[in-house]
Amino acid sequence: MTHIKNIVLILFTLLSYDVFSIEVQYLFDSRYEKFADFASHPFKDRHSYTHAELFADYLNFDKERLKKNNINIFKCEEDLSSDLIIQIRPNFFYNPLMTKMYGQLKINFFTGDNSLIEEQVFEEEISMNFNDYPEKNLLITYEIMFRQVIDHINNLYQTNSINDITGGFCKIIKN
Repeated sequence: MTHIKNIVLILFTLLSYDVFSIEVQYLFDSRYEKFADFASHPFKDRHSYTHAELFADYLNFDKERLKKNNINIFKCEEDLSSDLIIQIRPNFFYNPLMTKMYGQLKINFFTGDNSLIEEQVFEEEISMNFNDYPEKNLLITYEIMFRQVIDHINNLYQTNSINDITGGFCKIIKN
């Protein structure tokens, strides 16, 4: 009888992982998708990047942390639905003389009947390795800052009434 209880408990645990995961769609304002920023470095080539591409790289880089927190983040698509849609507006500045990366993420959280739950600003100042390429520093900054965002998403999920929202809403708020 105890074996049956253990099997039921294991099955419930495995099923609850998928049932209770938080689905989050993300989007950037078009200026962060289309226009490139330049990362300068005193003795390495100048590199261009878009924040949308960099964020996609971050998601691939930090899959395990997101999975551990039961959060599934994917790009906003019209025919998909999720618990939240987050609109990300990044602002990063690297000071090579001080080897500091200053990062700011302004994020709008939307849910349910296409309503804005809140706007939150996440900021970080990080000392960087001068020898790394600037994109690597940006990726590390995203990783550190998005830890705060993950905690905030979990808090939102526990304290607010979260309802499904469709990706078609992304067209409305994108521009």
